[in-house]
Amino acid sequence: MSRGITINVAHLEYETEKRHYGHVDCPGHADYIKNMITGTSQIDGAILVVAATEGVMPQTREHLILAKQIGVEQMIIFLNKVDEADAEMVELVETEVRELLGEFGYDADNTPVIAGSALCALQV
Repeated sequence: MSRGITINVAHLEYETEKRHYGHVDCPGHADYIKNMITGTSQIDGAILVVAATEGVMPQTREHLILAKQIGVEQMIIFLNKVDEADAEMVELVETEVRELLGEFGYDADNTPVIAGSALCALQV
């Protein structure tokens, strides 16, 4: 981590009876885009994490541009830090993210959105 952002790609893989999963934590800053491209060349779907306290940031758009360029067709949105945002802000951020998904050709209306708190989940 540097300045609170991921700078290297991290991988985690596991299998179920039906599928093989590989989770890749990609850099959240433009300076580290090369690392992201290297780590995502075989991805079928993505979980786009957006902080409910901040909304869409420039790197959110960058991640969607790159996802489209490398052929990622399936997207799930995780609205993080909902424990720190009020309900109106969470709703506003979800709307903002859905609009952005539509701009990039994703099915904005049917893309799953999960709201939660990664920090709270780790503390359980």
